[in-house]
Amino acid sequence: PNRLLVWQALNGAQDDGDPHLTTVDGTRYDFHAAGEFVALFDRNGTQVQTRQTPVATAGSVANSHTGLNSCVSVNSAVAARVGSHRLSLQPARQGEDGEMVVRIDGVPVSLDSLPVNLGDGGRVNRSPAGAGIEVIFPDGTRIIANPWFWHSHSQWMLQISVFDTPAQEGLLGLIGPDSWLPALPDGSTLGPRPASDSRRFSDLNQTFADAWRVDVASSLFDYAQGESTENYTNRGWPPDSSRCDLPGQPRVTPARVEIAQRLC
Repeated sequence: PNRLLVWQALNGAQDDGDPHLTTVDGTRYDFHAAGEFVALFDRNGTQVQTRQTPVATAGSVANSHTGLNSCVSVNSAVAARVGSHRLSLQPARQGEDGEMVVRIDGVPVSLDSLPVNLGDGGRVNRSPAGAGIEVIFPDGTRIIANPWFWHSHSQWMLQISVFDTPAQEGLLGLIGPDSWLPALPDGSTLGPRPASDSRRFSDLNQTFADAWRVDVASSLFDYAQGESTENYTNRGWPPDSSRCDLPGQPRVTPARVEIAQRLC
């Protein structure tokens, strides 16, 4: 058990559904910007991208690492570069079968048809939980993406777990000793955590977010005709306030303590 704990902390990462991130070196922080981002990146070819969708909440959520209270976004899709192939798990579009759809190089693939070999040791399996996918990359990285449906908001959420990866860049990347966040794509860092709330907010949700935000050329996702990554981008989220409203979306309110305890 001790060996597994050390292995997980050094070579694994986590991206919970709303997204509470755990980096490859075990640091936990919240990142609630809205859009599509590079979650994990290795210059040998491995890449994982996530789509984060904003949701309305009754209040902001506090995080000790960032020192910020933030409105919330949720993971709603994941895409990856696996060797020479492009893979995505996204909510079904109108007219498509199923609820979450797997695509390989843009072509829908049924969960029942998995596993599919992707060459050079890469493959995609059905996840152990059955509803999601397990992806093995040529470099040995393994990710499991499991979806669940948030009925009150009609919104899909994904929990993504990363195991045994050599990748050290992206939202889940290594945090150096002199920085409070993972490095930027050019290798530079944002330095120690600023004392000012406003500076921390802009560093995290603007400078850092925009550095790892995908663009039309770099996106690995699949889009409906006429759509692009810009359709899922909201550079004003999270707002720099405690008002976490969205037009046409009901607020999420906390459960009563006794209900939460019973569910747990």
